[in-house]
Amino acid sequence: MLLQKKKIFMSTSWIPQQTPGGPSAPHQSEPTNTKSPLEEDIDSACRYLPRGFQPDDSIDEIWERLDHAWYAVHKAVNNLAGGAEMKDRLRNEDEFKAYIKPGSNAEQELINLLGSMGNNQVPWSDLFKSEAFLKPERETAYDLSMALATTQAWGTTFKGDSANVLFESIADHLARDRHKSPYARLTSIINSSGTGKSRMVDQLGTEIITVPICLRPGIEGMPPPDRKLHDWLVSEIGDRNTVQRRLFGFVYSLLVVTLTRLKIIASEKQDIAKLPSLGARRLSKEPLFRKDYGSLVVDRQRKLASAFHEYMAMGQSHNASGLHRESFYDEVIKLARECMGQ
Repeated sequence: MLLQKKKIFMSTSWIPQQTPGGPSAPHQSEPTNTKSPLEEDIDSACRYLPRGFQPDDSIDEIWERLDHAWYAVHKAVNNLAGGAEMKDRLRNEDEFKAYIKPGSNAEQELINLLGSMGNNQVPWSDLFKSEAFLKPERETAYDLSMALATTQAWGTTFKGDSANVLFESIADHLARDRHKSPYARLTSIINSSGTGKSRMVDQLGTEIITVPICLRPGIEGMPPPDRKLHDWLVSEIGDRNTVQRRLFGFVYSLLVVTLTRLKIIASEKQDIAKLPSLGARRLSKEPLFRKDYGSLVVDRQRKLASAFHEYMAMGQSHNASGLHRESFYDEVIKLARECMGQ
């Protein structure tokens, strides 16, 4: 979509002519324009934006043209006669894509905004106020670059073998004495900030089914904190019995919602094969087949883990979790409350 500025030439033929010696023509005042040159340029650019979005566009059709919206705004802002401050805040294409990652709240907000504009419910000029295209004035270049770098680095190929070492260490501890159950199936990973602890666990989640939970206070960081879950867990603590009921309800609900989501993923993914229905006698009498069946279980579990990891990570950024993860914990909290009779 190419946006061009058009010059408007006003004809003077409408101005009454005064004949020599004749009566003075009635005075007509020229229309006054109270808009700044910057506002006029924005209005001019907005005449072209509706061509890309129609009132009957579906969400999918709008989603497919988000890049066109960025290009139109980027071209328009760069063509503005004024607005140096606006040009400084303009996001480049990489920053725009990182801000509206698929499944994120920012992406949904932009789709809703474009849909409202296509239906003439919101003026197109509001597009030039959207943080999807323009960085907030309160953010510094350093903050933006750090947040963008962190978000992008989290999605790059994992380096090293620390995730494999973690997996083998867990398996080794569980296999040391099969006759004695461990006191508690938990462990601590201790190291300095920024050394890759969370990233290592996140990578492990692509191999074995892992439910990510981040209860860190604050609103930023990778992985982003699950603020709703944090607030619910620490609200109205009450006595010991209340705390126990809440934790029991949470664990139960977490397992139920996770199982439900895994079943949905398994039904949607064609590469995740169903396990054959087998009886205990067949498994016990056919060792070779039992070994093959075990390989099928491991392969299915790995594919489920990878798909679940992708689902939970979709749309996350330095500032917030994606819509999938937020809705996942909304379901967990709702079910836990029901279990507690709230």
